[in-house]
Amino acid sequence: MKIYQVGGAVRDLFLNRTSNDIDYLVVGATSKEFLNKFCDASLVGKDFPVYLAKNENGIKCEYAFARKERKNGNGHKGFICEFDSSITLENDLSRRDLTINAIALSENGDIIDPYNGMLDLENKVLRHTSDVFSEDSLRVYRLARFYSQLDGFKVHNSTLKVLSGMNNQLADLPAERVWKEFEKALKSSFPEKFIKLLKITNCLNVHFEEFSGKELKTNQVDPILQFCELIKDFTYKEFHSFCNRLKIPNVYVKSGLATITHLKRAKDLMNLFNNQIITILLSSDNFVGGSDNFFKLVENSNKDYYFKIKDCINVKLPKNKRNLGLESGKWVEKMMLEKLQKLQKDL
Repeated sequence: MKIYQVGGAVRDLFLNRTSNDIDYLVVGATSKEFLNKFCDASLVGKDFPVYLAKNENGIKCEYAFARKERKNGNGHKGFICEFDSSITLENDLSRRDLTINAIALSENGDIIDPYNGMLDLENKVLRHTSDVFSEDSLRVYRLARFYSQLDGFKVHNSTLKVLSGMNNQLADLPAERVWKEFEKALKSSFPEKFIKLLKITNCLNVHFEEFSGKELKTNQVDPILQFCELIKDFTYKEFHSFCNRLKIPNVYVKSGLATITHLKRAKDLMNLFNNQIITILLSSDNFVGGSDNFFKLVENSNKDYYFKIKDCINVKLPKNKRNLGLESGKWVEKMMLEKLQKLQKDL
């Protein structure tokens, strides 16, 4: 039995990046032989043997048995898995998506790199490992995500050509899996590169058609703010179509809707009437993280102006003005406007 470290953790090791997931590959062994060595292991894989067990550092990791895959249906799950002790490390690595993800480390630190992934890491190239790449349509979005996460990397021309031929395979993908890849890109520094790659490979029209013709640029660090930066020029119809198609979580939908509704006026806050300012402050307070988070999307002096007058919506009604229905609401608005005027005079 031989055990190799594989996958993203190996790639990230050579890129000096932190990796949260450490995966191992078991070669030349049966489940019984593996369990004799890892007595605390628990089976988590359904289609083929994957175990959770502690590594030599006491960290719980996944140990998957080497396998081959054979396409037998549509979609990214249409595969038959073959696994037994005769399957080699090279057999397993050949089915991986990119050369930089097809590098293995032996237990004594030897590098096994049959597809020259180390050279592609050095040259910052994203290149598909083999022709089987096109058998799994989810890899289009997975590669777009890597493109957004790995700063300075470019996609090899041969891989761009493969991606361009996979457009007709994307419609069958589960919306949740597509969103998951996009959300990971939103957590990167350059999520707009995700969309850019789909554009240049003609893969935009299936799940991300609303981004066609939009100018995209982000400079945020929070994924919700990144999302709002990307959709800020959507129409209401485009926004609802996009969110419904990908079944986007409500925390993103809520903030995105506030962005489409109020961001353009918020960027001109200093030139608005006071009642319009109050409306924006109250509405943006429903943004995830509150108004302060919303106004991170606003640049220049209008953001500074907001921080100077934002306290105007914090008012407290006298007891004799409470519970009077519409009249109480009018009193609240009156008090906010008076407080705003006072704050403006003090600027």
